[in-house]
Amino acid sequence: MADGTDIDGIPRDRTRVRDKWGIASDVGYLVVPYLLLLHQGRLGITSEEMNVLINILAHWHSADRNPFPHSITIAKRMGVSTRTVHRGIKGLKDKKLIQKTPKLHRDDPMAYDLSPLVAKLRELASERISMKTETELDTVDDAFLRSVTRPSAAEMFKDFLTGGTDKSLF
Repeated sequence: MADGTDIDGIPRDRTRVRDKWGIASDVGYLVVPYLLLLHQGRLGITSEEMNVLINILAHWHSADRNPFPHSITIAKRMGVSTRTVHRGIKGLKDKKLIQKTPKLHRDDPMAYDLSPLVAKLRELASERISMKTETELDTVDDAFLRSVTRPSAAEMFKDFLTGGTDKSLF
């Protein structure tokens, strides 16, 4: 809305998914690590493989349960043949980014273990955020730290907690 509030009267926050995507996000949205996109080329992931991988990620609802989308479902979403999806999965397996998990029963769907990809992304994350030398650490100033970190909940709600905000809005 023009006054900076959402339809339900909640102040808009440009970083919230709903404020960016509107009602389209109510159906659901997918979390994809930025490093996956940033290092797609370095990981050797083709655009077709990335599309297959994103579709697999869309089915990963719990860290302790491997996703198990059917290749037919992925093919329909992508508008390609199941053979194309199988090639994408094979490419991801050959690059050691995913693994197929053994079926317990013949009728079980094929599940995909994403732990190899997670391990590679963790390495890339460590590499990206590590400081190489003490002199680099000396060059970090408060402005830089504020630009790469989020405020704590206490900082974000300090006005509310100290009584500086009209609590009737909540």
